[in-house]
Amino acid sequence: MRTLITLLFVLAHGTAHATAQVPDRILVDGQESQLFAEPLFPYLKQNKDSFGALMKHATQVCSAAWRGYQAKWEIRENQVFLVALFANPCSKESPEIPLAELFPGASSPIPAKWYSGTLRIPQGKMLEYVHMGYQSKYERYLVLTVTDGLVTGRRIEGAK
Repeated sequence: MRTLITLLFVLAHGTAHATAQVPDRILVDGQESQLFAEPLFPYLKQNKDSFGALMKHATQVCSAAWRGYQAKWEIRENQVFLVALFANPCSKESPEIPLAELFPGASSPIPAKWYSGTLRIPQGKMLEYVHMGYQSKYERYLVLTVTDGLVTGRRIEGAK
């Protein structure tokens, strides 16, 4: 079963999910929002031991959370931090995963120095629900450009 979960996780990334996914959460400017990105994935891809530690906790993968976890992030002083990680986000109880298991020797919050890319944060009303990945459409998006864990750009985009 664990091999199947791992295979599904690996195959699902880089392609569209067939079900709307439980998004990570992010705190930006004092406002908690959904995050339509998965900034932990590059770290897990590079750190197989951490991926294995995560899979020990992600025992109830569902179609709305193929990755088996939900992360909480925060932007503080233009830096991205991983604040918490929860297993099995589709279940009624989502136990917190100790970050020290994935980041040995590090203390929380964890600066996301491994991540470079964009973070899409939906804002306003949902205009259209799409039952795939993070494809539901919102009035606008806050888009943060991140380089090595530092926010290097910020813009607002309208719905496409």
